[in-house]
Amino acid sequence: FFSLAFLLWYAMGQEVLMVLKLTEKVEALSSQLQEQAKDLQHRRETFTSTAAEIDVINHHQSDMQFLDVGGEHFHTRQRVLQAQDGGMLTVLASDDFTSNRDARGYTFLDRDSHWFPLVLSYLRGGEVLLPDSALERKAIH
Repeated sequence: FFSLAFLLWYAMGQEVLMVLKLTEKVEALSSQLQEQAKDLQHRRETFTSTAAEIDVINHHQSDMQFLDVGGEHFHTRQRVLQAQDGGMLTVLASDDFTSNRDARGYTFLDRDSHWFPLVLSYLRGGEVLLPDSALERKAIH
């Protein structure tokens, strides 16, 4: 009887040890899971914040115009191109004008790209910046 009782006590002790070890493993895994959940929540918040910033940027860029002037790319806002009523650029930037855009969204203008920054500068600020040389001024006009 004594040895049977001892064996039962020993077996129960082994089961208790296994349960304790399993409990420790479950607690460790639970702790890891909680840390991963915190990390995931932080990443989710960062993603949401970044997505909101991108939405703001996209909203502000929705009126962007992409021009390919003589092979050189220019980016400006629709309101800049519409600064002078009645001009070709005003019509080009209007919502009523359907321009032929390439796959990247650029509208081609068959003009000299060298002088186009002066045109944009005038439309942005109203100040005419002309080159000194009469020959260069003639190239602009």
